[in-house]
Amino acid sequence: MAGALFLLVACYDDEGNYDYHDINNVEITLPQTSVLLPREGEADKVVTITPQLSQTLQDRETNLSFTWYLGAEQATLFCDATPEELEEDPWGHDGHLHKYADTRECTLTISAYDTENIKLVLVVDDNVEGTKWYKDMIVKITKPYSNTWFVLQEKDGKGMLGTADMSQDEAEVVTDVYQREFGQTFPMSGRPVSLQSTHAYGLSSRYMAPLPSGKVPVLNVMTDNGFRIIVASTLQQKYDIAEMVYGAVKEGNTNWAPSLYCVTDWGEVLVDQGKVWHSLMDGQGVFFPVASAEDGQQLTSTHWTSFNSGFLTYDEANHRFLSYSYGSMDGMYISYYHTQFIRRSGVDRYNSSAVSAGTKKASVLTVHDASYQEAFDWTNIDPSLSMKAMASIGLYGEWGKSGERAYAIATADGTNMTVFEMSTSYEEPTASGLFTFALPAGFTADDCRFATSDAYSRILFMAAGNKVYKVDLNRTVPTLLFLYEYEADPSAVITGLKFRDGRTTGYNTQLGLAVNRADQTGTVVELRLSAAGDVLREDGSIQEFNGFNRIVDIAYNYEAD
Repeated sequence: MAGALFLLVACYDDEGNYDYHDINNVEITLPQTSVLLPREGEADKVVTITPQLSQTLQDRETNLSFTWYLGAEQATLFCDATPEELEEDPWGHDGHLHKYADTRECTLTISAYDTENIKLVLVVDDNVEGTKWYKDMIVKITKPYSNTWFVLQEKDGKGMLGTADMSQDEAEVVTDVYQREFGQTFPMSGRPVSLQSTHAYGLSSRYMAPLPSGKVPVLNVMTDNGFRIIVASTLQQKYDIAEMVYGAVKEGNTNWAPSLYCVTDWGEVLVDQGKVWHSLMDGQGVFFPVASAEDGQQLTSTHWTSFNSGFLTYDEANHRFLSYSYGSMDGMYISYYHTQFIRRSGVDRYNSSAVSAGTKKASVLTVHDASYQEAFDWTNIDPSLSMKAMASIGLYGEWGKSGERAYAIATADGTNMTVFEMSTSYEEPTASGLFTFALPAGFTADDCRFATSDAYSRILFMAAGNKVYKVDLNRTVPTLLFLYEYEADPSAVITGLKFRDGRTTGYNTQLGLAVNRADQTGTVVELRLSAAGDVLREDGSIQEFNGFNRIVDIAYNYEAD
């Protein structure tokens, strides 16, 4: 109480000789700004940033002065170095926000090489009050085709690549993007077979190697006599099949008949003329044979999918499932140290017989916990079953589990489907499930397309005719549930079914459909799905992009973080 009384008296004795006045608050608003990066050869783009200002005590801006600072998106430190000082020591000032302009408006010039987002900070000085006011913004640099459905079409027996580009406010559909960009036809011969996208093609941080090649979004385009990896933002070739299949090239092969390409975070698998080849995900695209660990013979299996840190495949010749993991010394033998040199020189300086030494070995699956009851014998699959598709789902969203479940979908009679489920999680058996379901009346297995997404545990998505279904494996009896119908044409056929990216949050609930109408024209439909895997009942949940020829396949490209 004495202390409180003392403080009260102290406050009472304060003379109160202060000069209070209202401060002139300056409110700054900067516009959201996104710039589509010009392509090489195009004119630079000029962008003007105009701030909106308001003051509480002033009507005019004669009391204000302006300074703009510019730097990388992560920059936080202001730097007032002169242009001469920056030129003398650019590394010493790297990562700073540098003084850029002293005008009310800020004008930027964006060239084809300005690929990174730009951070701007506006400092407004009130020269009467002596106060400073700050506002920052990010100028987003959007690379070409960084929010785009690519569409592989067939016209007159030849391939054509189109786009439904959503990089700007309104989607732009281009039927023949090569004709628009380069004034030429699609640069690959042969009948188009498949299209995939790899959002971060290149060296992963999992590899301890110097001078990483860097990640870049690419397209993986296959015809019946060729395969190419194409940089998505430029449409320029990165590698051709003749540059990638190292052993075959060394043996002088010039005839190609690719039939399958499968890519994961850990590598790539390419099947050509029935033989399987593999490359690490190091961005070098140097492929080596994949052989059976038992007899050393190059595999001829044609169905592959991701399986934890490797691949899972069905060995048709021996009716069994095999896996290949990078956890073995064999898996890491051909590393970035070898492949970067091979890519530059065409030979392996470390090993004169690199083709045989670099052969990957695929082995029969092993039980990871003998206490579990396995759902089936993966070494002895019914030989009457014909494998139709394989896919994987990550388990990271399930409580207490990690790893992947892989699904193999097969049929004996074309209408009754068998689903084999295999898991890498130690919380469940290796052969974790065996399911059967019947196709809707009028459809056979050859009519169906399948897709999976990490967003949906034990759910397969299936297209047949002009309809989309989800196969729910979580129920006691697997259930086929209707999801969507392309009502504009009852005779239409959905030939492609893919999520934007089934493995990445933010992209794994948008399902793309490649729809071919009876008049041989094609359209791309995108469905936005709920957490339960149903089409959302709100505006914009179904989008359609018209203007294509007969569609063979689709793939979505975005700029990975």
